[in-house]
Amino acid sequence: MATFQPFPRLPFELRALIWALAAQPRTVRLRAKFERRLTRPNHQHNKYTSEIACLFSPAPVPATLHTCRESRRQSPYEKLFYSQETEPRYVWVNFDLDMLDVGEAFFEYLEHHGSRVRRLKFEAQNFDECWFHFDSKKLVWFTNLVECHVVSGDGLGAWWGAWEDFYWSCKREDLIFIDKETGQRMNSYEVDEMMDKIQAETWRQAELEEEAALAEEMAAASINTE
Repeated sequence: MATFQPFPRLPFELRALIWALAAQPRTVRLRAKFERRLTRPNHQHNKYTSEIACLFSPAPVPATLHTCRESRRQSPYEKLFYSQETEPRYVWVNFDLDMLDVGEAFFEYLEHHGSRVRRLKFEAQNFDECWFHFDSKKLVWFTNLVECHVVSGDGLGAWWGAWEDFYWSCKREDLIFIDKETGQRMNSYEVDEMMDKIQAETWRQAELEEEAALAEEMAAASINTE
């Protein structure tokens, strides 16, 4: 890539705008390091719990953060810690642009930052009892979503009616379901429309079969009376 030599001579305001526009939307996979902690000290039966020690991600550090000193200062990225009390390890994120992927609905990764998350991605199975009755309740943490991607482990049809079943802060057309096996994508409107058509066709087929069976019975009865 050619170097734009006059760049340092541009007005600071223009350079700052260029650094901000250099940020590209990313999908940032969040993962966590856990540690065992004693929850009942001085008790004859020790009890331990597994707690998040810090967050990390396989996503590379954004290029603007290691271009130069000015690019780092003007970069729209910030350090995401799990909390102020945990290990000083962090993930670079841009809350406005980045899609934050918490894997199999590990919403706890973002429990201290829910209101700041704008784009959320997670994996779930809507027929799973744990998701339906427990994990889904944590969606209320995310009050300012503009986009939400749900990777479905049990097909797109499993999310029929999900818009009414759970709390979503994004617009309905921006709630996207992705079939884990095929990669097919549909928004909430499209999923419900697809399943409504399937249901209508199923009912129509059942009516036709019932009418055909009734016609056969009537024909048989007519023959028996002759």
